[in-house]
Amino acid sequence: MPNKKNICENCGSLLVNQNAICKVCEPEFLAPKTDQYNGIYRCPECRHLFDKARSTLWPPNAKWYCPQTFRPQCPHCLVFLRDKKAIDKGSWEFRILYYFYIIYLFLPRTSEIRIGLISLIAIWCAIDIVRWLRARKSVLNEEDRYASL
Repeated sequence: MPNKKNICENCGSLLVNQNAICKVCEPEFLAPKTDQYNGIYRCPECRHLFDKARSTLWPPNAKWYCPQTFRPQCPHCLVFLRDKKAIDKGSWEFRILYYFYIIYLFLPRTSEIRIGLISLIAIWCAIDIVRWLRARKSVLNEEDRYASL
């Protein structure tokens, strides 16, 4: 009569003794787990492959009153990465566009300054679109999408 201690917890087959390793499950446990090193992108530091970069707060261990943003991070060596396909926009660009918009709202409708401000905002947005398209085309090989900070 088999003892509960002599049955494999994984597959349920009979074991020789309590400390024996199941012959059916042994290859599964001893096989190297290579799936963590397969992926689309390559880390520039550790050279391992991954499918998706971790999204981690930057700068790490910042005080509560310091602003933080999310940066991609290698899931293997935990080094912070720079996405070559994304353009880094400074907060000053958003502030200037916001101020332009506020000025635009308070100008009279027939003002020439208002028309000039609309054209300035349109040119700025066109330049941002061109920057974004150039950043997307700069990565020829998907494996080299990420760079070190």
